[in-house]
Amino acid sequence: MRRISDLFFFLSFDLPRIQKFKIVLGYYLFSRGSSLKILGMKLEYLPGCKNHYLLILKEIFLNNIYFFTTATDQILKSLRDKDGGVIVDIGANIGIATAYFKDKYPKISIIAIEASPINYNQLIKNIEINEFKNIVTLNKFVSSKNGQICFHHLKHKPGGSFGEGYKCADPSVTEEFNVETIKIDDVIKGLKNIVIKIDVEGAEYEILEDLALSENVSEVLEITAEVSTFNQSNYEKLNMVLNSFYNLGFEPRFISDYGIRQLKNKSKQGHMQLTLFKT
Repeated sequence: MRRISDLFFFLSFDLPRIQKFKIVLGYYLFSRGSSLKILGMKLEYLPGCKNHYLLILKEIFLNNIYFFTTATDQILKSLRDKDGGVIVDIGANIGIATAYFKDKYPKISIIAIEASPINYNQLIKNIEINEFKNIVTLNKFVSSKNGQICFHHLKHKPGGSFGEGYKCADPSVTEEFNVETIKIDDVIKGLKNIVIKIDVEGAEYEILEDLALSENVSEVLEITAEVSTFNQSNYEKLNMVLNSFYNLGFEPRFISDYGIRQLKNKSKQGHMQLTLFKT
């Protein structure tokens, strides 16, 4: 019954029929145990978190929250080895977004960064299972300074794991790890034609503010980030980020689960997807 209910769950999505068919077929017919097969790729996930990963799968493969502007998409598809070209996946989790990028841009290099050691180990396994090439992995927390941080792995919702300074209502559902931090500037130094994806549960503003000050930001083509919009403080930080990147020649686009809309302070709108792209 669970697999039948999952099937109807997938069929309810508003997608092109052929894409919906491929994804449903891969999940419904070939998923076994604690793994999913999607578009010819196998993704193993942590036990007990299936619904959580189905939601991530929906957002990435079905809702296409990481689709890039036409200009960036064309650049990534046309790049050759000598031209560079790299996608920096900050908050890679177990590699679902990494797999999405590899399916869409097989020749592009990826730097997959995941702070949770538990998620990171699963990320490595999924890269090996699928024999993905040109992927560098880092078990680090991207911050505005180098050092260490106490990182909290959320057991029932691994994609919601977070660093210190971000509160959890029930500390008993987390595991704590000391994780090395790394500055975004150190990650992208010397790279060309960079696209950055950020999903870090509240730490995105620190990364974005630091990135705006980076000497290497001129090589960034596009940024896509899940931004927190829970309170007035979040909106103030977001406004600072938008102003900083506007002055650098970037324009914003916002997407929510309900489609493209203007940014408004709504109590139920805790996250939005922000894309910053060069004009």
